[in-house]
Order: sequence, then structure tokens, then C-alpha cells
Amino acid sequence: MQKLQQHQKSEQRLSPQQIQLLQLLALPSFALVERINQELEANPALEENPSAEAENTETEFTDNEDIENLETREDEPISWEEASDEESYYKKGENCPFESAEKWSLLEYMQNQILSLDLDEQAHAIAELIIGNLDEKGYLQRDTVAIADDLAFYQGIATNLEAVEAVLEQVQSLDPAGIAARNLQECLTLQILRMAEDEMKGLALRLLKLPIDWLLQKQYKKIEQKLHIDSEILHQLLVYMGHLNPNPASAVVENQTENYIYPDAVVHLIQGKPKMELLHYRIPSLQVSDYFKELVLHNDPKNNTAIFAKERMRLAENFINALNQRKNTLLNIFSALLRHQEAYFLSGNASDIKPLTLKDLAQELNMDVSTMSRALQAKYFETPWGLVGSRTLFGEKTTKSDGEEVSTKALKEQLAQIIAGENPEKPYSDEELAQKLTETGFLVARRTVTKYREHMGIAVGRLRKK
Repeated sequence: MQKLQQHQKSEQRLSPQQIQLLQLLALPSFALVERINQELEANPALEENPSAEAENTETEFTDNEDIENLETREDEPISWEEASDEESYYKKGENCPFESAEKWSLLEYMQNQILSLDLDEQAHAIAELIIGNLDEKGYLQRDTVAIADDLAFYQGIATNLEAVEAVLEQVQSLDPAGIAARNLQECLTLQILRMAEDEMKGLALRLLKLPIDWLLQKQYKKIEQKLHIDSEILHQLLVYMGHLNPNPASAVVENQTENYIYPDAVVHLIQGKPKMELLHYRIPSLQVSDYFKELVLHNDPKNNTAIFAKERMRLAENFINALNQRKNTLLNIFSALLRHQEAYFLSGNASDIKPLTLKDLAQELNMDVSTMSRALQAKYFETPWGLVGSRTLFGEKTTKSDGEEVSTKALKEQLAQIIAGENPEKPYSDEELAQKLTETGFLVARRTVTKYREHMGIAVGRLRKK
């Protein structure tokens, strides 16, 4: 006998206005102009304000901006070492504009594809969170357990690891091949699985089950022995692997028209104190059309003309409000970054970057991590020291021998200096690098050095030898 049961649960979902705001947050200023122009073409009730000049000047920060809290709901054809996760910044003298492959374009590309998937509301929220946590290479930077926790804590969506993994598998089925992989091995495996069946495909999949360092460090003898192949077959395998892309996002941005990096904020040093201002590039002042207001006022509310005009006005007002919220949100985040990283903005020295994570800043500003991540996508600061990517201002914490807490970026900076000063004919091993770092006050193990060296795209000692 079947029984009917009732269950009551409370869920928070994103409104269309919040979705629109999140999309605008992800755009750098120059891309925002294009988005505004699209909206002006699509909505006749939205128009430029002829009495206001376009905002081409700076907007001064205030210390505390009130914003609405948001609930959001990566013949030897392979050279993997060249790929680096570090966001570069440009030295003084290299003036804007800069050529760039912008991360926002990858996000929009993935958002458009998600619409083609058959997803319910919960699965769509999971997919949005997944693509919101892709780095510039297209790798997933947040594990599935944390994604499930974020959905429950910030969006009130109760889900489980299996559901997140299922949606991730669907996202990974999208283009470009290898997107949303959690590591290099998974990225390459996803690409191989889409290739035609042949002998090399099976061999390549077996290769990727071996330690990835064997491939990265060119330990070919180990690979030959483990796979029971000779050097000729290995060469064919390497040629096959050479058709793979360790940076899947490049397949998106390289097919786009050339973009440039423009800073979203500028930092001036005034009387020994850094001052940050928000920049606007040809961003017009918008208003709701007076003509449409008249249509609503002078027509029967049930008249189709009035209904159409009222709906267009509502969309125009929502868009204007979203633009204002975007501005205030960025003001809030950027001013907080200025407070935390004042020493860095004064010196331009990466070793002065204080420990700070996205999660820490999000909690401080009563904002969820995914919203913070979107707001910082492809955002750059113009400083006296050059152009700085916003994510450069974040770093995990490490403790020196004297108890001082510093950012891991300071450790990486010291590591880079040590490697730059080594004898190229006798480069340091990771064990020796750990000892050198200890001498400068950083107590780190060899495996920690290995992790940071690889993250910085620096080859192992024997491959640095000249």
C-alpha cells in the first residue's frame, strides 16, 4: 500500500536580479561597457542620461560602503612546466593597454553552454558554483566537498557529494575538452577519453595512471619499464600526448578577438599613504525613458501597450540597480584590500603581501566566497609599481622561525631569489632549497618546497642544469 508523506523544507534561491548582479560583477570595466550597450539595444525603456557625462574619471573610495548582502546561490612535443598558476603583474613602464586572455570570457562561454544541459534548479546552482570556481586555465579550484558545503551554508540548498560529482561530470562533458578538471592528470584524461579508439589511446590512459611527475620530469626510463614499451613506442606516445592541452581554457580565449587589460582601480601614493580609486571607461549614466513613463501614465493598466511599457521599465530599473550594486560591491572589496595590503601598495614588494584568503575577506565583508571570487575575476589595479592582478593580493599563511606570520607569497619570492642566484651548472635540489629557506627564516620541509616550486612553474634541479 502506498503512503503519501509531506515534507517541509526551506530553501533560498537566487532571484533574477541577483543572477544579473553576479553576471555584472564578473565583468571588468571595459567589458561592462559592451554589456551596457547590449542592454541599451535590447531594452527601449533604458537610455543614456543626456544631462550626465559619461563616467571617465575616478570615483573616490569611502571606507565603509553599504551594499546589499548577497546569498549566492589548467621531437618532445610536451612542455608542461611552462604553465604557471601565478597571476603576473607588470612592471612600471609597460603602459596599458596590455594584451590579455580574459577570464570573464571563459565564464560567459561556460554559462552559455550550461543552458544546454537538462538541469533542475538545484543542479543548475551546482553547475554555476562549479564554473564560478574555475581558474584562468579552466581548472576547478574548489573541491566537491567544499562546493556542497557552500551550497548548504550560503544558498540553503541541501545536497550531497554524489549530486555535486554528477553535475561536475556533466560540466566536464562540455567544451573545451578537459574543462573543470581538478588536476593535470584528470584534464588530460578527459581529453583522451574524447579521442578516437586506437592503440595509443589505451596506452596514454595507462600512462596517466602513473605518477604525473614521471612525465613532467621526463623520467622516460621509468615510464618504459612500467608500461613495458621501448623508446620508439614511447616517442609515438609522446607525440600522441603532444596533441593534448594542459591549459584547456586557452581553446576558448585564443578563438576570440584580441582583448586588452585595463585597470579597474588606480592606487596613488599621497603624503605617504596609498589611496585607491575606482576607474570607469566610457560607462554612461543610465535612466528610465520618460517616454515609457508617459505610456504607463496615459494608458489603461490592462492595455497591452501599458503592460509592455511597465515590464520594460521594470527591467531597466533592475539593470540600473544592478550596476549601482556592482559599483558599491567593488568599492567595498577594493577598499578592504587596500586596508589589508597597505604595506604592499607602499613598497611594491611581493614579500610585503600579508596573509589573506578569499574566505577570510568574504567573512569580513559578510559576503559568500563565490560572490567574492566572481567580483575579483579579471580585475586589475594600476599602481606606482605596475599593473597588479587582484588575486595577486591573496595568499595563504606561513610562520617564520621567529613566529612572524607572513604570506606564502613572501616564501615564493624568497624561493625565486634563491633559484635565480644558484650556480646554473650545479642547481640546488629541493632538499638544498629547503635548507637555504631555513637559513632565511622559513621553516619548510622538502615536500613543501617541491609543491611551491611546481606551482611557480620552475623545473626540478636536474632539469635546470645548463
